[in-house]
Amino acid sequence: MNFQKIIFFFLTFSIQHLTFNISFGQALNSYGFTIGLTRSTEKWDSTDYSQKMKFRSGFNGSFFLEYYYHNRFTWRTELEYNLKGAKLLDSNTVVGKSRTKYVCWNNYLRIRHEMYDYTPYILIGPRVEYLLAAIGTPANLPPKNYEDYNGILKQFHFSAAVGGGCEYNIYDPWILFAELYYNPDVTNSYTQNNFHIKNRAWELKVGIKKKLNSMRDFEKCPPVYL
Repeated sequence: MNFQKIIFFFLTFSIQHLTFNISFGQALNSYGFTIGLTRSTEKWDSTDYSQKMKFRSGFNGSFFLEYYYHNRFTWRTELEYNLKGAKLLDSNTVVGKSRTKYVCWNNYLRIRHEMYDYTPYILIGPRVEYLLAAIGTPANLPPKNYEDYNGILKQFHFSAAVGGGCEYNIYDPWILFAELYYNPDVTNSYTQNNFHIKNRAWELKVGIKKKLNSMRDFEKCPPVYL
């Protein structure tokens, strides 16, 4: 794993955090962590060839910061490690595999509806995906071997994510939550001679976060003295 790439993303994440705090004062609402499972696949396309790969399992983990500006809307920025990949089958026999490791910078608009002890919500937003490493096993279709697969994938590409979740107030200020995402690529992760690859993934996550300020505190009316 290239630690220079991780440091680059960490610095970008930290600079954004500082910028938000300077611009919006006490807008930071909470921070937390997630872990989860990833089911991903790839689609290979060219002018005369198309191949849909089978899904392969991986895992993910993230650290995030959450900001709020409205009682229904929050903004989440997140640094995520995501292990993706795909399988190529021929007559139900695996003849090729890929495994890609990404560090992702995710930004989501989070639309919430707060209930008494739980809060359902949806998330939507862009991701910047940075390739850490790629491993490919031989197959009779391009990319044909490990060296090609590891050397020609784009270092940066963009994807989108849309998901839903629900959080539970387990013990103030700690909140437990679960989320499900669909994550398709917007730009190609591989392009060469009219041949390109895009990823698609489903992600299931569980996490915990610590709330720094309660939105209810800002919604309360000031005391009235008679």
